Amino acid sequence: MASSTTDRSKLRLLALVGLLFILAIGFLLSRSEPIRLRADFTQLWFAGRNLLTEGRNLYSTENGSDLIRFTGIETNPYEGNFYYPAHLFVLYYPLALLPLQSAHFIWLLFIQICFFVGLWLVIRSAGWPPSTNQITLFLILATLFIPTIQNTLFGQVNTIAVLGISLVYLALRRGNFAWAGVWASALTYKPQATLLPLLFLLVWAVLDRRRWRFLLGFGLAALTHWSLAEFFQPGWVPAFITSLTNYRFIPFALKSPLDSLWNPYQVFSISLSLAFAVLVFRHRRTQAAEPTFNLLLAISFALGWLAVPVVGMSNMVTAPAALIFLFAALKPEHSSLYRNGLIVISAIYILGIALFVFGLSTQYGLHIDLAEAVYKTGLSLAILTLALLQILDRHATAQA
Repeated sequence: MASSTTDRSKLRLLALVGLLFILAIGFLLSRSEPIRLRADFTQLWFAGRNLLTEGRNLYSTENGSDLIRFTGIETNPYEGNFYYPAHLFVLYYPLALLPLQSAHFIWLLFIQICFFVGLWLVIRSAGWPPSTNQITLFLILATLFIPTIQNTLFGQVNTIAVLGISLVYLALRRGNFAWAGVWASALTYKPQATLLPLLFLLVWAVLDRRRWRFLLGFGLAALTHWSLAEFFQPGWVPAFITSLTNYRFIPFALKSPLDSLWNPYQVFSISLSLAFAVLVFRHRRTQAAEPTFNLLLAISFALGWLAVPVVGMSNMVTAPAALIFLFAALKPEHSSLYRNGLIVISAIYILGIALFVFGLSTQYGLHIDLAEAVYKTGLSLAILTLALLQILDRHATAQA
């Protein structure tokens, strides 16, 4: 009883410290004009404000040029355009009516809350880390994870997916398939960042009639998103697709780690995705409460980071959630693989930070390239390897 009371006190203190941290980070970053004007949120706010005040199309290429004049920062004008599905605007449109500094502050609070609440829900649902002290350490490390820092610093949207996947997972564990489908629509605000996990969930739902309510919930949520976005920006779907062609003018390499190795015409990416589809089909009877489901979900994230072309590594802000899925499945069944996995993942985490610091002290820009290589390639391969080894071990045990 005393231990339980102590744990509750620790969790309350952790929640209070977390809230103060979120408020402090939001306040400090939003008051820094250089950070505020360079934030990705600023281009979202600017495009949304022009739509509401001038009726300008969200996807107008004039937004990028006008944003340069607004911020006074000379850059490629195509970088400042709006490249997201229009229902993202529906999510933040009240902020477009506020002054930028106030809107930026609220947005920073929102994306951090999505991250921490999402992780907390996954931790409570999956049961890993198992103790309050380990939860505290894990959340600290997740906060200091370079993609997490990047996402917060630039006010990006990726943490919405952390909250989304946590609500999906929680609903599935409770058997609420329709609500899980509704929450899965949160993975569409930046679809390329969570494309493989979303496809996995949809395919997994298709393969069992009892899960078809997931498809119904997702379909209704998607229709709602489309309708609301259509109200604000008529004809947004073709405009969104057309806007993506302007990515070729942005001076950033849009490629996946597999593209850097060998991936002509995306053959390698497609082959791995098809192999994963076969794996999902073989485990189509797996239920959400089973360890194998956790492993498949972790694989979908890792495969997405490897195979889907995304600029930067802030999309890996979902990695802490993927690691919870992985280790929650490993710990009860395979102690040696669990211990070795913790060592390997910890080493990759430390190596990424060390190379980031080394690159920063050597040549600006190199720090991002080195850390990105370690995390997008090394961490992804580690998760894939650990999850596949555990699946093979479970299969061998079942055959014995």
